[in-house]
Amino acid sequence: MSRTPLRRRLALAVALISAGTLLAATTPAVAAAPRPATAPAVPEATTEVSGRVVDARTGASVEGASVHASRTTAFATTGRDGAFVLTDVPGSAALVIAAKEGYAFASAPAGRAVTLKLARDTDPARSEYPRPDADRRPFTGGDWLSLNGTWSFDFDPGDVGERERWFDPRHAFGKAVRVPFGYQSLAAWGEEELATKEIFRSAFSRYRGTVWYRRTFTVPKNFSGSEVRLRIGAADWGAAVWLDGEPVLPYSGDGYTEISAGLGALAPGSSHTVTIRVVAPPTTADSPYPMGKQTGEPNGADTGWFSDVGGIWQSVWIEPYAGARLTRTRVTPELTFEGDARTPSAASARIDVAGTGAGTGAGTVGVTVKDPRGKVVGTAEVRLSDGEGTATIPIERPRLWEPDDPALYTADIRLGAGEGVRATFGLRKIERAWAPGHTGEYQYVHLNNRPIYLRGVLDQGYNPWGLYTYTGVTAGPDLRTGTEADPGRGSILLDLKNAKRLGFNVIRNHLKVNEPAYYHWADRLGLMIWYDLPNAGWHSLGPEAERLFEGLLRNTFARDHNHPSIVIWTMFNESWGINEEPWQQPIPPRAFPYVRRMVQVARDLDPSRLIVDNSACCQNGHLDTDLNDFHYYLSTYDEWKKLLDGFAAQVRPGSSWNFDDGAQSGQPWLNSEFAVKSGQFPHTASLFRAYPKLNGYVGVQLAETEQEVQSPVTFDRQPNEPEFVDHRGRRRGIEMFQGDDAISLMGRSARTVDRGGEIEVPVKISHFSDTDLSRATLRWKIGGYDAQGRWIAAAGGGSRPVAPARYTVTDAGVVTATVPGELLTGYVWIWLDADGRTAAENTLTFDTPAPGGGFSPGAVSAQEWTGGAQAQTTGGADWVTGHGRGYFEYEVEVPKTAARSGATLIAEVASAQSRGWYDPNNVTTARRNPTRLTVSVDGSPLPAIELPDDPHGPTALAGRSRGSLTGDFGNRYGYRVAVPIPARRLGDARTVTLRFASDGGGLSIFGVRSGRHGTPPTLAGGRITVPDERPRFRAVDSRLSVYQASAAISPETGAGTVIVSVVNDTARTARKVKVALAAPGGWTATAAEPDVIGSLKPGEARHVAFAVRAGSGVRTGQTADFTATASWSGHAVQVISTSTVTFAPDAYAEAGVDDTFDTDSSAAYQVFQPSAAEALPRLTFGGGSLRAEGPGAYYGIVAHESGPPSPRAAVIVDHGQWAGTGKGQDALFNGLIKDERNYVLAWTGIKGQHGIDIRIDGRLTNACCSSAPLEPGDRWAFVLDGNAIGIWVDRGLGWARIMSSTTQDRIDFTEPGALDGWHYAAGLRGNAGTQAITRLEGRHDPG
Repeated sequence: MSRTPLRRRLALAVALISAGTLLAATTPAVAAAPRPATAPAVPEATTEVSGRVVDARTGASVEGASVHASRTTAFATTGRDGAFVLTDVPGSAALVIAAKEGYAFASAPAGRAVTLKLARDTDPARSEYPRPDADRRPFTGGDWLSLNGTWSFDFDPGDVGERERWFDPRHAFGKAVRVPFGYQSLAAWGEEELATKEIFRSAFSRYRGTVWYRRTFTVPKNFSGSEVRLRIGAADWGAAVWLDGEPVLPYSGDGYTEISAGLGALAPGSSHTVTIRVVAPPTTADSPYPMGKQTGEPNGADTGWFSDVGGIWQSVWIEPYAGARLTRTRVTPELTFEGDARTPSAASARIDVAGTGAGTGAGTVGVTVKDPRGKVVGTAEVRLSDGEGTATIPIERPRLWEPDDPALYTADIRLGAGEGVRATFGLRKIERAWAPGHTGEYQYVHLNNRPIYLRGVLDQGYNPWGLYTYTGVTAGPDLRTGTEADPGRGSILLDLKNAKRLGFNVIRNHLKVNEPAYYHWADRLGLMIWYDLPNAGWHSLGPEAERLFEGLLRNTFARDHNHPSIVIWTMFNESWGINEEPWQQPIPPRAFPYVRRMVQVARDLDPSRLIVDNSACCQNGHLDTDLNDFHYYLSTYDEWKKLLDGFAAQVRPGSSWNFDDGAQSGQPWLNSEFAVKSGQFPHTASLFRAYPKLNGYVGVQLAETEQEVQSPVTFDRQPNEPEFVDHRGRRRGIEMFQGDDAISLMGRSARTVDRGGEIEVPVKISHFSDTDLSRATLRWKIGGYDAQGRWIAAAGGGSRPVAPARYTVTDAGVVTATVPGELLTGYVWIWLDADGRTAAENTLTFDTPAPGGGFSPGAVSAQEWTGGAQAQTTGGADWVTGHGRGYFEYEVEVPKTAARSGATLIAEVASAQSRGWYDPNNVTTARRNPTRLTVSVDGSPLPAIELPDDPHGPTALAGRSRGSLTGDFGNRYGYRVAVPIPARRLGDARTVTLRFASDGGGLSIFGVRSGRHGTPPTLAGGRITVPDERPRFRAVDSRLSVYQASAAISPETGAGTVIVSVVNDTARTARKVKVALAAPGGWTATAAEPDVIGSLKPGEARHVAFAVRAGSGVRTGQTADFTATASWSGHAVQVISTSTVTFAPDAYAEAGVDDTFDTDSSAAYQVFQPSAAEALPRLTFGGGSLRAEGPGAYYGIVAHESGPPSPRAAVIVDHGQWAGTGKGQDALFNGLIKDERNYVLAWTGIKGQHGIDIRIDGRLTNACCSSAPLEPGDRWAFVLDGNAIGIWVDRGLGWARIMSSTTQDRIDFTEPGALDGWHYAAGLRGNAGTQAITRLEGRHDPG
């Protein structure tokens, strides 16, 4: 699981702040991405599209083609003349798409008249052989036939197809679909070019039920004299098959493994029709079907963590058979080691075979084993008894399978003359054994008789093109292009190579039985697989769920046994499917027998691998396991240190820690889930490597997955830009910190220090490689940027010899580095040198107080932005951001010398990309978001400056630890630019008005304690130059990118401006790019400037403004989803973004309370104590604030005597100060309260998270989380609109919505009298120290 949920998981995963545990280090910290707004009640405006479909080669009309508008249910079928008419086509449809069985899909940008040319489907997607791990081709002369491609298709919501004989070849289906992609995916409907990290579901993503497929095939001529077998890699959930209208396979399958049917002896050259019926079951909480992340927290029809996948989702093909066939070809390596030897004293391969058909009852099977070079190293004749047999083949001079040398053997297993399988396997042994020198204390995972440190990454196996189905083994987004050397985005091979490139040696294949080719390529690349079986519905525990899960387990073990990469099997994850509230509760005793039985079944089936019973999280643990793993999601170094110190003390044989029943027996201790989050990775990985008992970790996750973000690779498989810098000045990713050897830096990875001060870093070394480090050298160096922005690569350093012990952690002492006076920001690098090679490296960053001078970015004299603006002040930072198109203005003193020699404006600036539906844009992706900055002096513009992007990461040296995401995650930063201003522009003025204006890509201006340099903008006399930090353009895609800067909708007028940005990320100039914005129902969108871009060169961006307006009155927090489309040269790309009606306190005209606490107003308040475990604080009203203090933990809610008479209300609090003691809770609340058992309150804490607590009749639930740390002087609002709740923050440049939720059906405030007795309220909660608020407003809208 990852900690960014799709629906309401966070309400449960994060400990409730009212329960006193949100900020405690023993609770997983979670951050939620905002959900897209729901569809509007008013239908979107539609139009009619007509056209014709013709054969691409002959020009002849194509009758019976299925035509549809992309991402809609608008479908039509062509007549004899190839003509079609699509009705009710929404303006948001980007493409018109046609297909027919036998033809490939074709598309064109949507228009009123469209001609589509269909080419024959001769090279379908996913045409690679589906079973390279169990290859039959060497024994059939290479004969097989892929049936992937375009099939006739229809939905059968009433499940009437069998009764109405849809399997009859004459039955007319109404649609065409691309196999093998689930119908919820874009690729299934020819819409793959629209796939982005935020658009990835088809119009049918919510359908669960019966579907039908049909296609005609011709038997290849070289199938002569053979039986033909149909093979379906996987279908969700199972399949029934008819051939030429006759049943050949009753309904069978398990959703994940192969379904096959004998088709009989079919004459070569003959044509036949195959029809397949698939039923996709519901993903509800009680569904007994194992479906992994298609299930999730119960939420009615929306239950499911990620997108559903239904229908055929793996390849379909036919193969010839000679009659008899092999049904089992199982190869198990057997290695014997003596002592701590690395070479086995004996090696062999056990071959288990089974067959069916004529002659297999008492026949023989021939086996030939070849080594990785193709040399025969063993043979055997296996005699069958009742169709089964076993042989053991000794292997001399074995070459072991290792991550750095993944040697693969083959076993040719032949049954008779025309049947055989070439199985691939490796010689390796995985086990748990006592750590060297610590027998009886703790164990490590051992690979081939040596301890190995597991550096794992979670892989969910989703992508935006095919969802569950990859674009290919090597093919990318176009489903065709890609090679083994250069695999495309979305391919199996790219994902695995990315894991390897990032330094991981283990992939935790999460809750999905993946394609066989996935494990085959993991075998070849040397990646170990930790294999999680998919769970059934959360509340499905019972006989049917147990039966189905065990069936899947047995089939999976049988299919994937031979893969050396697979080293660990997990039965259950966080008690999903066996618990009412997974991760919140221990495994219930009633599930104990089931869990233990599945573990025993797994061990009986496969004693050669490690078994995890339940990958434990939070409140649940283990029963019977080979690994003592745990999940946790924290942010800061201090949180992790406290947690791991507490856990490490309890890791010992006999301890019951992390076990729901039983006790530890020395099992290896591992973290199996934590968040791979940008700058947090170094200190988290450092801590994991610093504990001798801790044997590995698994980061979440390899690629962003739908709403789960902040991974090294985006959902659409673009790599994020390298976020770190090594001691040689090279940009690096997290691979910099990963290796068999590692350096742990004990302490925070971002420091603030005075120039001339010292940075002290305790260092530890984890040594698990074969490298001889007995004469290694620990080296360190300091470097960074000076006040002029110049890079100084080496400004001090040192070294000393070290000799770390192998297979443990060695204390390497303290490194002390003095920060030179000339450096403002920079790095301390510490690395391990082994004979001139860097064996391991780590780094921390630092910033220093900025020198005086310049002007504050926050001292804005005027500003206007189409998407709103924000001031950022966390931790003393000073920077501003405007979204969309607009400007910031400043009144700036002119240097005395400027009238003679001119001046130079020096500033760190960047564009500002608006957040998307899911993506908060908190990393620097490969795609760019350029803008043009124009600086004006007293209204006179200077030449524009191109700002290429909106970078974000730990290279924001001055602002790294002062962002909305804690734990040294990183922050936004920019490029230092110098803008010359001629003397004639300044004249004799003492001050000038400087305007910083963006043409549409937004703008950030950085000052002290922010950005990379931490220096304020400065108007300096004379001509000054600075190093150009802007990166050169690099093409990263074959299509354009499109973004939206959402409109800040005026609550008074219901109008605003959306900016659509089109960026050319390709290597070619795009011409005649049409830009459109489709409005939801009840809204209009009109281009305010030309909407056709004549030419867009590589790296360029254009920003087009659209005026949007509501057709009726609007309310604060109301949202509208606008769809932007860029079309060019037959292609299109889209983005959907949510514009929001802004919050204006004046719209809530009636004030029940507006208390600035100038005097003692305590008589107007009642104080409630919501937690008996915490005392009421001592409250002081007056002197301009309401203050709360106490000697220990305190919590009180002050309720004003007034309350809202209508369910349109706002409660606004001005923040005064945090307690700041660093102990326990430090949180504020505002909202509505009736009594201690009934309240609805927004909350936030010193660490910046925001959420909503809903307590009705004593039962507490919540919604969580978004991040926006409050500083003194910030305003914070709880806004109620019926039963919708919004949290808004104003840091001085206007209100911005932080998160939204509802009352969760716990109470209906719209009912008459529902608000009787409810009061405007604010809450203060701390542990010692003093908290304060300086104003409380309670307002409502009487209308």
